[in-house]
Formats: sequence, C-alpha cells, structure tokens
Amino acid sequence: MGKYIVKDTGDKEISIDILKLRYGRLWEAALDRLTPRPDGYLTRIKHKGEKFRIFREPFGDK
Repeated sequence: MGKYIVKDTGDKEISIDILKLRYGRLWEAALDRLTPRPDGYLTRIKHKGEKFRIFREPFGDK
C-alpha cells in the first residue's frame, strides 16, 4: 500500500527489518489493514524491551 517507517522512542528512524521479525513474511499485508491513529502512527510494537512506533506515509509524499 504505502511506504512504512519505524521510529524508536527517540524519534529516530530505524530499518523496517524489525517488521519482518514481528509479523513474518506477511508483515505488509498485516499493516495494510490498519487505520492510522489520530496522531499519525499505525501501531506500537515492543522488541527486546524497546518500544517502536510504525507509520505509513500518505500517498503522494516523497
């Protein structure tokens, strides 16, 4: 659907490889079903004790 962005608690962008670890091969299909929350992120995940926020860029943005 769109490009996905993962940010840590310091608002630093990290690799989307963490999504593959969390959701497996179908990570994109799983995230395509989510509707963004009012503050812009799709969901939060926790990995090895750290929290991450997942965003989807709107269509047309670079």
